[in-house]
Amino acid sequence: MVEHRAYYHSPIGVVEIVGTERGLTAVNFVRRRPGGATRPDPALKAAVVQIDEYFRGKRSRFSLPLSVGGTDFQRDIWRQLVRTPYGKTATYAEVARAVGRPKAVRAVGQANHRNPISIIIPCHRVIGSDGRLVGYGGGLWRKKWLLAHERKTVFKRGPDVRKEAKTMRKRTWMIPVLALIAGLMMSCPKPSRKDLVLKKYPCDSLDGLVQLSGIELDGRVMSEGKGALKITITEPSVIRLFETGDIDIEQAALVYQAKLRTEGIQGRVYLEMWCHFEGRGEFFSRGLDAPLSGTNDWTRAEIPYFLKAGENPDDVKLNLVGEGTGTVWVDDIRLVKRPL
Repeated sequence: MVEHRAYYHSPIGVVEIVGTERGLTAVNFVRRRPGGATRPDPALKAAVVQIDEYFRGKRSRFSLPLSVGGTDFQRDIWRQLVRTPYGKTATYAEVARAVGRPKAVRAVGQANHRNPISIIIPCHRVIGSDGRLVGYGGGLWRKKWLLAHERKTVFKRGPDVRKEAKTMRKRTWMIPVLALIAGLMMSCPKPSRKDLVLKKYPCDSLDGLVQLSGIELDGRVMSEGKGALKITITEPSVIRLFETGDIDIEQAALVYQAKLRTEGIQGRVYLEMWCHFEGRGEFFSRGLDAPLSGTNDWTRAEIPYFLKAGENPDDVKLNLVGEGTGTVWVDDIRLVKRPL
């Protein structure tokens, strides 16, 4: 597999961008641009453009294919880093709690340090519990500059930055092993007659749940059946609901559907789906176009993952992401096959 390289002269030094046909593999600061490097590799043109937009204060979110390795724990941490809002920070302890490992603060620091794709996976937004800037491979002075740059941009473009996040259209980040972070549709369309239900979870018991903490069965509130899953969110977190195992599907849209009801959500909640492919890694999609916030009656939400010929996931993880606090009820979870 051919490795491509490009270089960008930022206000705080030269940024080396490395990638293959699968996506970016590294983004780091280097001392100087190699003498033989002239124009950016065409394969990395989009990355150079988006990084330039970031440094000019025109971009707060990236939409680029990434391809990185790492352990399961490191990938959990890197996924959480991407969820840290532009212009905001999180402590190592907060990141550890968000991934369900509250005692692994030191390990979070190590995973943060091993992040191969700086800026795009924003490890610079993680700070010490006392607010000090610690542990940045590019140098603390660069970390300080990046945080100040983002805060300055939010101050100048606050409404615009929020509008940009709100109006993002289907963004797909193909990240073998790490993630597919996509601004995919989360809506409530009428079911297609061609939809084939592959898996169904009625949510009237706690059987089969991957995670039990923070989840209870509520027999008084439901959209159908005998109850619904009641989830109390006290801090930003990912709630792992179900894993499907091998799914017989390819060259179709794999659609994760669920009925959601919310009460007092400060922030937003949305669906998240992971697809694992043997020999290739994990990919996921997220419902960012229409997240729920505040109080809502039962709403059918869905996110698709589009499978090409020969792409057959051997495991699918169905999650709910809560960015804030409040209560969510989940019912009638389905995994559906829909023709392309």
